[in-house]
Amino acid sequence: MKFLLTALLALIFTFMQAQVIISEYSSSNLRDFEDNFGEHDDWIELHNAGNNDVNIGGWYLSDKESKPKKWGIPQGTIIEAGGYLLFWASGRDVAVDGNFHTNFKFTQTNGDEFVIIANAAGTIIDKSAVELTALSHSRGRRAGQGLLWFIFTQPTPGYANEGAWYKAYTPRPKIQTKAGFYDNAINTEVTGTAGFDLRYTLDGRNVSVDDEIYTGPIEIDATSVFKVRHFSTDTLVLPGLMDFATFFINEPETKLPVLSVASDEAITLADGDRNLNPISSFEYFDSNGEKKATSFGELDSHGQDSWINPQRSLDWISRDEMGYNSGAKEKIFNYSDRDEYQRIILRASGDDNYPSVGDFDHEGSTHIRDEYVHTLVQKSDMHMDVRALERCLVYLNGVYWGVYTLREKPDDHDYTSYTYDQDKYDLQYLKTWGESWAEYGGDNALRDWEALRDYILSSDLSDNTTVQKIEEQLDLTSLMDYMIANLSVVSSDWMNYNTGWWRGLNPDGGHKKWGYIMWDNDATFDYYINYSGVPNTNPDAQACDLEGIASYMDFFFPTDTTWVVTEADSFFIDGQWYVYPADSFYVYPDLGKHEKIFLKLIEENTDFRNRYFARYADMNSTIFSCEVMTTTLDSLLAILEPEMPRQIERWGGSMNEWKRNVQDLKEFIAQRCQLINAGIAECYNLTGPYNVVLQTDPPQSGSIQFNTLTHTTLPWTGEYFGNMTQSLVATPKAGFTFEGWQSSNGQTTFADPAKASTTATLGAPDTLTAVFRNLTATKDQDVVTLSFYPNPTSGLVSISDGSYANGSPYEIINADGKKVASGQLTNHQINLEGLVSGIYAISVHNADKVAMGKVVLMR
Repeated sequence: MKFLLTALLALIFTFMQAQVIISEYSSSNLRDFEDNFGEHDDWIELHNAGNNDVNIGGWYLSDKESKPKKWGIPQGTIIEAGGYLLFWASGRDVAVDGNFHTNFKFTQTNGDEFVIIANAAGTIIDKSAVELTALSHSRGRRAGQGLLWFIFTQPTPGYANEGAWYKAYTPRPKIQTKAGFYDNAINTEVTGTAGFDLRYTLDGRNVSVDDEIYTGPIEIDATSVFKVRHFSTDTLVLPGLMDFATFFINEPETKLPVLSVASDEAITLADGDRNLNPISSFEYFDSNGEKKATSFGELDSHGQDSWINPQRSLDWISRDEMGYNSGAKEKIFNYSDRDEYQRIILRASGDDNYPSVGDFDHEGSTHIRDEYVHTLVQKSDMHMDVRALERCLVYLNGVYWGVYTLREKPDDHDYTSYTYDQDKYDLQYLKTWGESWAEYGGDNALRDWEALRDYILSSDLSDNTTVQKIEEQLDLTSLMDYMIANLSVVSSDWMNYNTGWWRGLNPDGGHKKWGYIMWDNDATFDYYINYSGVPNTNPDAQACDLEGIASYMDFFFPTDTTWVVTEADSFFIDGQWYVYPADSFYVYPDLGKHEKIFLKLIEENTDFRNRYFARYADMNSTIFSCEVMTTTLDSLLAILEPEMPRQIERWGGSMNEWKRNVQDLKEFIAQRCQLINAGIAECYNLTGPYNVVLQTDPPQSGSIQFNTLTHTTLPWTGEYFGNMTQSLVATPKAGFTFEGWQSSNGQTTFADPAKASTTATLGAPDTLTAVFRNLTATKDQDVVTLSFYPNPTSGLVSISDGSYANGSPYEIINADGKKVASGQLTNHQINLEGLVSGIYAISVHNADKVAMGKVVLMR
């Protein structure tokens, strides 16, 4: 009887499990259904097909067959009899007010994902491979059709699937003719599938049922975007994926990569209708003309004021939701190994676009300022994210659209996830453009920054402990670099505009402190509108002009940020009730106050002030030196100039005017780079700048870290200030040991010249020498090989040569060439106590010789 009861209960439980099925899912929800966070995420719908409620608490959802217990459904979750329950595959891993979010997302174009529901034991109850769906479609089951799957063009998440349904999509055809560059006309060839109509376009439009039928090879004698697609006479079969290829016929030769983007409304968007987001194809050809990547997604507008120009910037976004792929799979930027990009900016040099609209504000445009500034910052390894760049040509619907720059997008989770392992829901990303907002992180990000900001502005920053606490959350070097870079290039459109700062919350990722980005640096070097109240935009602009900018910010943002909370309310007007839910928001959002934070640190904290002056001098001795600024600009111009005649032919202007504008920029830079340091010294009561030479004796015997830079190629020369301290660290190469610091003129004061790590104060131009001693040879002593025993040793060794008397000095050097211990022989023995396991060189000295040998220490 007991056995029968147990069997009966098991049967009932198994039956109830079988009642629960996956009834619908979508990985193409780009615009249609919002979750409780206002996002359009993937979703899964479960259906209880039985007559009894089922408690699925403790069950699991997954996207991997190998991990059926990937996300646990919260305890107590009930699907009512005949009911439906919706789960968002968002990756958030939360459950809020009956809104369930899994810890995974779908990427339908990967081709290896599943929709799985498993019971508490991990046994799979139902599953389906994630099949491709077109934008806004879903896959689901129909009542009375068992476990068969269908395509729904009007999904119904959380409800019965009663809308229009279809059996399948048509197969994707294949263009056999290689996309690329040809000198003469070509004939296209396409492989299709029997039983379907094959239709095509040549003007970039996406193929529709009304387009011409492909019956055989087509001659293409002008640059065209060729698109093909299958259509079915069966009304239950939907048009599937297109194939597409751009053929460049007799185009001028270029050494730049080429981007071809094509869609029904691409040109209408680029001509100024920024409300459009045309669904487009994307093809990337490298500098050799080889097609390296394709994608499919959206083309959007990019930029604000710069859209006054006829050549406009655009954004590309690959959309997995459309069924082609999740990104352009290619190493687009030569500095990075990253080989997939979902989002890329197609920037037409912004407000510095040439030719510009021709008004007073745009006089002197060069098509290079922002690219130049970001290249300098990237080369310097400053603590900021930049819009890295690669020059290219852009074609829209087969029409040459000019010289653009592909730009990486640091304010997108596609970038932060790859670079720092900080994904969409790990970010607190704030931006200011006239007002401040949270790009990621919502109100929590705004409030967290405001709390840190107010703590800094209300604290006594003369206390180093307080500053150390601040630096646990804010990357102070990034703050310094943000000021240094913008002041050095005389930015006049920052702080109240084009300012971004962020941090990641994933403890296993990088960039966990607030840090800054560079953003739209067209208004530099005395060009364009002075939006930020910079008191001097000439070459002799000074670092302390920041105080004037801070005063202008008070004028621009007359009222501080205020967090407003409103209660729910309702009004009866003209016979109708209007209900307003409770809300919270910021008003007068001057959220950043970066300049005030920085100035307070400068004024109150001596160590920060010293670090800032040292960092500024480091940058001015390297990336903002006249040599580097000039050669960097010349290298970028060498890439751009050959393309400018065609750019001008397309958009207007003249080569003579462009060259005059470039020459004006060069002259400004030539003056600016010579005046930066003098301006700092004058602002902050520093002496100098002094020419400083760093070297080692003997040559090539080690490296020197001077302030924030490490120099391995010596001698090295830079300009530094007096009336402040410089930090120095000498590191010997293997076989050398540090002996001391020397000043050639005796006017540099070292805190301790005998220490490898010390500080110094400059009094005049000087040559600073790190003196090392060669442990393997001396001028006056013979070098002999010495044996030690036992070897390996656990700590105590004896020497094999009895000629070395007790009291003879010895030194112990680690594998990095650093002296880690010294002493005198006792009973012809040396004790390695206190050292970690490793290989050590030991030298023992007497009047006429030095003995060297190696010991392996094993703890």
